[in-house]
Amino acid sequence: MAVDQELVSAAVELVQVRLPGQQWAGAAAMRLSDGSIVTSTAPSVPNPAVETCHETGAFCEAHKLNQEVRTQCA
Repeated sequence: MAVDQELVSAAVELVQVRLPGQQWAGAAAMRLSDGSIVTSTAPSVPNPAVETCHETGAFCEAHKLNQEVRTQCA
């Protein structure tokens, strides 16, 4: 399976900007049906029972923009 380097770079950039200097940080990047990319990261919360995954924000953004997440690269 090929890696979409543009998505990887977008996620890395988000971590570097949003969470600089952290030893461990994660992010998600998704390509939408119009070709645009949305990124997100999970918020830090005091109660682990309400944590969300890094992808949640990107899925919400896609829904807000009325775009489908592309599941396959052309």
